[in-house]
Amino acid sequence: MLKLANVGIIYDDIYLEHDTGNHPESADRLVETMKLINEKKVLEYQNVFLISPRPATIDEIAIVHKRDYIKYIEDFCKKGGGYLDGDTPCSSRSYEAALYAAGGGLAAAEKIKEGKIDYAIGLIRPPGHHAGRYTARGFCIFNNIVILAEFLLKDFNKIMILDIDAHHGNGTQDMTYDRKDILYFGIQQDGRTLYPGSGYPEEIGMKEGKGYNINAPLAPGSGDKSFNNIIDEVFIPIAKQYRPDFVLMSVGFDSHFSDPLTDLRLTTQGYRNIIHKVKNFVNEYCNKNLIILLEGGYNLRAISRSIVNIIYELADIPEEIHDEGDHEDEKIVRYTGELIKRIKSELNNYWKF
Repeated sequence: MLKLANVGIIYDDIYLEHDTGNHPESADRLVETMKLINEKKVLEYQNVFLISPRPATIDEIAIVHKRDYIKYIEDFCKKGGGYLDGDTPCSSRSYEAALYAAGGGLAAAEKIKEGKIDYAIGLIRPPGHHAGRYTARGFCIFNNIVILAEFLLKDFNKIMILDIDAHHGNGTQDMTYDRKDILYFGIQQDGRTLYPGSGYPEEIGMKEGKGYNINAPLAPGSGDKSFNNIIDEVFIPIAKQYRPDFVLMSVGFDSHFSDPLTDLRLTTQGYRNIIHKVKNFVNEYCNKNLIILLEGGYNLRAISRSIVNIIYELADIPEEIHDEGDHEDEKIVRYTGELIKRIKSELNNYWKF
């Protein structure tokens, strides 16, 4: 009998203490998600486990962020919080929540190392992929995925990060741009049409990291077929050649067609299909080493349904959540085909296609 994969869901109510007020990145995102997880009785499956995060230590965060910056965040929150930049609010308990957001991935990695789970999905906030070494940006305080990658590099040699948030993971790219032990691969809405305005095919890395930074800036209107083609024609061929020890994913559900802030057109089943392809890859090449961390996503129904669908996929549960309708125009798929040619031309000196 085929053994089902053990899946860990990282969550704690501490994430709700990051009070952003009337803001798209609100605690309701996780409240609604956990409500649907309970309604669907997801935690009653014998191979799905709720895992408590732990706070990341200052030393673990300081590998990525400067200590002065970490102390600044702590002091700012102790004084009651406010806006760290034009669109990144925090409250009195946001620093503590941010420690647990960074530590959520670390707790998942520890459970995988102990053999307790195969895959993990971190339902964490505040998100992280825009945060820089010295700066909070784009709703993000600490760069959770880079902190996790650095933590994993104590035991592994090569980490691959796949970021499918609609907004380019500029903080993650900046921190990994000159290195090849962390390969960054971003699929996002074209930066000419969306914050933060970066993430183009020409951004391929520098120094020894040249060729280890890949970007697929999709046209507004891009959906399941476009994402599918990027994964099949660019991500998987590079992943098979890179042979990472561990795959990490920054998943933003703002690439869903119903998101109020963006213009991509992924469906709930489109998200599941991406995870299916990545799962198949890590099963064959990475000893099942896969951790997914939550980034953006601001339609509550879309984020909760898509997360539950992803958990079903990871846990080999046949139940499905499906969106109706065709949400992508064929002319957009053709544009993506041309984009793929452009990406390959930038990378032909580094990877075989």
